[in-house]
Formats: sequence, structure tokens, C-alpha cells
Amino acid sequence: MYRSSRIDVVVKSKRGATEQHGKHDTKAGWTRLLILSCLLLLRPAMAAQVSLAWDPPTENMDGSPLVDLAGYRVYYAPVSLEYTNVVDVGETNSAAICGLVPGQQYYIAVTAYNSASNESSLSTIVTWNSDSDADGVPDRWEARNFPETSPEELEAEADADGDGLSNYEEYVAGTCPTTAASCASARCVVTAGHADVSFQAFKASGRGYEDLTRYYQIQQCTDLATASWTPVPGSGPIPGVDQTITYTANATERCVHYRVCSWLE
Repeated sequence: MYRSSRIDVVVKSKRGATEQHGKHDTKAGWTRLLILSCLLLLRPAMAAQVSLAWDPPTENMDGSPLVDLAGYRVYYAPVSLEYTNVVDVGETNSAAICGLVPGQQYYIAVTAYNSASNESSLSTIVTWNSDSDADGVPDRWEARNFPETSPEELEAEADADGDGLSNYEEYVAGTCPTTAASCASARCVVTAGHADVSFQAFKASGRGYEDLTRYYQIQQCTDLATASWTPVPGSGPIPGVDQTITYTANATERCVHYRVCSWLE
């Protein structure tokens, strides 16, 4: 009997503040298979290497206790569901994959198998982009924008075009790091009784943004000296899909400052 299982996956970036949650339904391909309900953590390690960890399954597909778990297999390849590489890691619920090509995107999934050699369906497939210098900016994005420079030589905190934004901030904002005119900006138009704050919400797409969404939020502050910024109610998080966002603020007796924040998840 086939049964659907739900798998939760969390992917954590180097900078820790970003978590990506996903749910994926899979269909078992054996009469008696294992439920692989795993927590998969991707951590940037040395150049062209990725470390993984997951929670061991505890039940069989029929809900009975799992008592014959024999091991795990890690599948990975540059193309999803076309796995050319498989590593049997035995009973340990962690693995380090070495020999990955810098700048290449990889799709990774894990299965469990029991003592009868029955193998579970794949866990949720996660995407990993190499970050050989562990600066928080994927090699694929750096190679696209700086084709003549190796990722190890680029500094995430450098400002290549002198526009006041670091390369890392340009990556998050979705702007070009080599063109000063390419910048994220907001526009405020004040009319009788209200002010309209508008900005372009860029979609996270292209090399280095695989499986990521860019989110936006409008924040306000009444005193720049204290810089106590708070989210404008109802203004986000807003996923960017290359749309124009407009927020209308009613006039008040106080001076109110606005800014737009963006981040990747």
C-alpha cells in the first residue's frame, strides 16, 4: 500500500538570520518503506564541500516503530532528480560531501534503508550553491558579475562600484555591483492629507538565487537621532515579483521618516 508522507526541511545560510522552510509530499515506492522525516542543515564548509545533518526516522510507513534501520544514502547532482552521485553513509545521520565544483549548483536529497534493503522515498530536495570563500555570497553570483575575478579574491564587504553598498548588500538587493546607477530606491510623493511611498520589489532570480525569495518591508521612524525603526503595520513581509509597491500614509502632526528593507529567504 502506498502512502504519502510530509517532510519538513530547514536550510540555514552562513549568516544565520535566514531560514528557508519547505514542505514536500512524496509517494512511497515500496510496500513497506521508512518515513524519512528529516531536518537537513546545510552549512558552508571548506571550498567545494558541504556538510549535512538530519533527524533519524522513528516509524515505518504503517506507523509501527522502526527497529531495523540500517543506514542512509545521500544523493546529489547538478540536475534535480537526475542523481549521478550517491554516497552510503551507513547509520550516521550526518555527512560531508567533498569534491564539489566551485560555482556549480547542486541538488541534494537523503533516503533511509532498512535491514531488508528496502529504501525510502527521497527527502525534500534542497539546493546548495557553493560559497568557496564563505562570505555569504554564492560563487555563481560572483562569477556572473565578476567573470575575471575568482570568488576567493572577491570581498563581500567591498564596494566595487563606489555607490555606498557592499557587494553583499548588492546581492541581497538584487542590484548590479559594478554599476553605480543600479541601486534600490524608494520614492515619496506628498499630496494634501497623505504621502505615497513607492518602490520596485525585485524578484530573486538568476544565478545565485535558486530557491530564494526576496522579501520587503516598509519601516518608519519619528526620530533619526535614536534610529528607532519599526515596521509599518500591514507593510510586509512582501515577496518581490518585479512589482511596484505603494504605501499610502495619512498626514500626522509629527515628522515621519520611512525606509524600505529587503532580505533573502
